[in-house]
Amino acid sequence: MTVVVRTPVIEDATAMAKVHVETWQETYQGTMPDEILFAPDFLPRREHIWNSHLAGGTARKLTIAI
Repeated sequence: MTVVVRTPVIEDATAMAKVHVETWQETYQGTMPDEILFAPDFLPRREHIWNSHLAGGTARKLTIAI
């Protein structure tokens, strides 16, 4: 397996949001209300946030491993 570390691009926002949400759901279930972790709008809100970060130039401060 090859790991590539690079600056994320706008096309990565959906996958980053999915990892973000699934990680929170697994990590915080039982300590945060399910209404928050499993809210129907949780994934779209995270995707919006990642799109905003990546479009706004803050991606230069991030790296992802693929």
